[in-house]
Amino acid sequence: MAKGTDKGRIPLRRHTFPSTLTGLTISYGYHVNPFNKVLPEGLKRLDLSYAQYHNDSVITGGLPSTLETLILTRQHSSHLKPGSLPLGLKSLIIESSYEHVLDDTILPRSLTHLNLKGGHTQPLGKLPDSLTDLSIELFGTGIISHRPLIKLLLESYQTLNPDIIFEHLKDLTFFKLRTSDISSITSTRFPNLRDLSIVFPDVTGNGLIDLSGLPSSIRRLTLWAFHLQSPYGPIPNGVEEVNLYGDHAFDAGIIPTSVTSLFLQGVYLTLPAKEGDAVPWTIPPSVRKLQIHFSPTPAIHFLPLLPMTIQVVGLTIDPKKGSEQLRRISETVFFIMMPSLMDSGFIDVTTAKFTKVLKAVS
Repeated sequence: MAKGTDKGRIPLRRHTFPSTLTGLTISYGYHVNPFNKVLPEGLKRLDLSYAQYHNDSVITGGLPSTLETLILTRQHSSHLKPGSLPLGLKSLIIESSYEHVLDDTILPRSLTHLNLKGGHTQPLGKLPDSLTDLSIELFGTGIISHRPLIKLLLESYQTLNPDIIFEHLKDLTFFKLRTSDISSITSTRFPNLRDLSIVFPDVTGNGLIDLSGLPSSIRRLTLWAFHLQSPYGPIPNGVEEVNLYGDHAFDAGIIPTSVTSLFLQGVYLTLPAKEGDAVPWTIPPSVRKLQIHFSPTPAIHFLPLLPMTIQVVGLTIDPKKGSEQLRRISETVFFIMMPSLMDSGFIDVTTAKFTKVLKAVS
C-alpha cells in the first residue's frame, strides 16, 4: 500500500509508482489527477476518500483495467459516464452524495458491491445483474427493484419496491425503520432472509412492537432502539443469535428457546428487589454464549444470577480497557481472560474475590 506524506499538488506521471503496486491510498491534502492513465496496470485497489482532484477528470480508460475496488472522494460530484469505470471493477464506494443517474450503462457488469455512503438524489436505473451487495447509507430517491441482491442496507422500507419478491436476499439492514413497517418484513417478500438488522428512531407510545411476522428463515436478529417506550414482542422461534442495543430494560420473555448466542449493549438487567427474591428475568437454557457491553447494571450484581447453562460471558465495562471474556469454571467461579496473562485470574461471583493466575499457581 502506497501513501503520500507531503501535502500539496503532486505531478503524477507514468512510472511514478512501481508496476508491482496493488493498492494505493491518496491522503487528505493531496491534489492529484489519478485518472489520466498514469497508474500502473496491476493496481487492484484505489482509495481516494480524502484526495482532491478535478471532478471532470474521470475519463474513459483513465484507470487501470485491473482495478477491482475504487473509493471516490467525499467531494466527488461529477457525472460518471459510460466507459469511465474499468470493466473488471467489483466494488465501487462513493463517499459523497451522488447527484446523477446511475445504471448498468455506467456500472460495469463485473460490479458486485455498490456503496453510496452519501446517498443519491436521482433514482437508480437498472443495475447490473452481477450486483449482489448494495448499501445506501443516507437518503436515496426512487425505488429499489433489483432482485439479484443478496445483501442490502437502506435507510427505510419506503425505498423498496412493494411488488418485488427478493428471493435471493439473505442480509437486510434498515437504519431508520418505522415500527409500522415491521409487518411488511415477511417470509413472502424475503423467503431466504438469514440476517436482519433494524435501527428504530425514537420509539414512543405504548403499543407492542410486533416481531411475530418476521421471516421464519432468520437466524440472526439485531435490534437498535434508544428511548424505547414500546416494548418488543416475542422474537420468532428459529432465531439463533439475538443482538439488542439500547437503554431499556432487558426482557428475557422475548428470547425464544432456539437462541444460543445473546448480545446486549447498553441494556440494563433488573435486579431482585431484595435478597432471596426471584430473578426478574430467565435466560433460556439454550443460550450458551452471552455478551454484555456497557450495561448500567454492575457485572458483579448480575453474574451470580446467570444460569449454569451459560458457559461464556463477554463483558465490556471500560472501552479503554477493551473486552473481557469470562469462562465458567463452576457454579460460582469464572476465569477472566485478560490481554495479559499476568492480569488474568479467577473471580468468585458470590464474594467478588479475584485471584490472579500467578498467585493461584504459586
